[in-house]
Amino acid sequence: MIAIGRRVAQQRDRSVGTLKAFARRQDAVAALEFALISPVMIFTLFAAADLSSALSLTRRMTNAADVIAQLVSQQVAPSDEGGSTPTGTITDAELLADFASLLTTLPDVMNDAASQGENWFADIQPIVTSVTFGPAAQAIIPIPGGPAPVVNTATATWSVGPANSGFTQTRACGPLTMAPSNQASPTLTTLPPGVYVPGTATSPGTVIVVDLTYVFRPTFTYWLTGPFTFQRTAYIVPRFFTQLTYGTPSGTGVTSATSGSTTSYTAPGAPSMKSCTWGGTLP
Repeated sequence: MIAIGRRVAQQRDRSVGTLKAFARRQDAVAALEFALISPVMIFTLFAAADLSSALSLTRRMTNAADVIAQLVSQQVAPSDEGGSTPTGTITDAELLADFASLLTTLPDVMNDAASQGENWFADIQPIVTSVTFGPAAQAIIPIPGGPAPVVNTATATWSVGPANSGFTQTRACGPLTMAPSNQASPTLTTLPPGVYVPGTATSPGTVIVVDLTYVFRPTFTYWLTGPFTFQRTAYIVPRFFTQLTYGTPSGTGVTSATSGSTTSYTAPGAPSMKSCTWGGTLP
């Protein structure tokens, strides 16, 4: 027993001596520091890569929303071309063609949808809304401490988007409220003061609003952060018409839309569409 105890004590002394020698060596200290810092450095590198991807995505989302808005704003029925105050018309089929521009302006949806095992149009939500302003509409930006802004007269006359689960399918048709400032984050119930277009009794002002929502899944840090939902909104005043009329094609599965109701339209190989129309009196 005494011999065993001596051997244990000797081994302990050797271990302590080895640790002391390791601690005195500069290269050992460097190795210890690297072991402590490297996980943080690696995580920071991966997080920076995901942050860069997110920033690039939001810029391309802004461009994609602008492209859809431009396409919709130029939609004029052939019979209306050349008129003094033409009324544009657009259908589900034409809106789906405009939404397909996302495949070139935002190709991320194809890769992400493939990784999720779903169609690309289930991975992103575009919403097109026609907003009408009454004669009293004014573009007034609230000033802190100043008078209250004018009463809002913006009305969402119709709103259309793919019937994607997990997304808001349309804006709510009816009166919209004015955002506190042009810098406020866009929402589906407000409009920034700068887009208000005063109309007249015979020619109300109009603006086309495109909301784009996308769920971003970080490549490296998803396990820690989970997904992020990004939204970008584009606004454009129509070029070739005073009002844009939404016309749902006739056919199976189509019902007429009234204030607050929804209607769906399904084409072969295309997503179902949800829409609402305003049935009330415009201001």
